[in-house]
Amino acid sequence: SVLPLVTNGAATKADWKNASYSQYPRDASSDMPIMGYSMTTSDDLRFTAWVEFDYSTNTTSWAMSDDCSRCGLELYNHTTDADENMNLAYHDGMEDTVAEQFAKLKAGWRSTLTAIPTTAN
Repeated sequence: SVLPLVTNGAATKADWKNASYSQYPRDASSDMPIMGYSMTTSDDLRFTAWVEFDYSTNTTSWAMSDDCSRCGLELYNHTTDADENMNLAYHDGMEDTVAEQFAKLKAGWRSTLTAIPTTAN
């Protein structure tokens, strides 16, 4: 509910979740199906991990084995590249940013809920 945000006067961007999340399947019928998990952050980054996915259990181990040619990472800065023409994920010097974004993506949207104020019952 957005009620705590409205009733507590929480109108700043910092009071909301710090990212939005989505997922997109690819190659569900292939020998190695993958799922794309994306996160767009409040600081204008979009990070996507294309990882192996098990449709029988609807789970991922976040693996990107050498056998998975379609697995990979994407990182775009929407401030400087709104059209997503330059994937920064494999650029020199971006390793720490990619590792940080991957950890946040794996933690999922529930990890951002602590930023939302709640009311006492």
